[in-house]
Amino acid sequence: MEKGNKSILIIAATMPEINPLVRHLQEAYTRLNEHGLLFAGNGLLIRVEICGIGLLATAFNLGQVLNTGTFDCVVQLGIGGAYPGAQIDLGGIVYVEAERIGDLGASTKEGDFLTLQQIGLEEPSAGVLPGNPPADLAGFLQQLQAAEGISINHNTGDPAGRNRFAIAPGSIVVESMEGAALHYVCSALKVPFVQLRSISNWVEPRDKSRWQMGPALQNLNKTAIALLQYL
Repeated sequence: MEKGNKSILIIAATMPEINPLVRHLQEAYTRLNEHGLLFAGNGLLIRVEICGIGLLATAFNLGQVLNTGTFDCVVQLGIGGAYPGAQIDLGGIVYVEAERIGDLGASTKEGDFLTLQQIGLEEPSAGVLPGNPPADLAGFLQQLQAAEGISINHNTGDPAGRNRFAIAPGSIVVESMEGAALHYVCSALKVPFVQLRSISNWVEPRDKSRWQMGPALQNLNKTAIALLQYL
């Protein structure tokens, strides 16, 4: 991508996750439409879309948006949970470099999880979904901690969930409800993309009193603004 000629799509599941970023765009960029979120400035054309919660909503809405134009990069911003043992503090930022769908499969009568491959079915979305960031973001992403992503539609709070997959010991593993949809859709349509997650909580039985949502949101939006400045 040449400087001064970049079209960027920013997506999130919900508006509260990116309100500070949108306020920044309204103050520092030129808004090009009254009702939508389309901005120009600093050599960028930036479109912001809320794609909904969960894999289905994100896949459908992202696909619809990508059919309306050409983008040099899609940036997904969101909050996630990290599996215990990860070398990261709550509120920290990760670049998710690969994704998996964590609840696509079957269960044995004993309650053990089986992947599609283990039950003899083949489906590309059930494998590892690698990232595809633009080459000129390599320097920026190297400043962030890299993570593996697991996307699910049902938050069980089960810290053993990462053990279903062959993930290298010591890897940061982050759980979300939308990441794999980004990786699948953008890879299928050959659009470069980046997924950034801020860690609000550990994957454990649900207890919002232990969450660090405030710092996670602050750091997510701060990092997103820095990414735009890097471009």
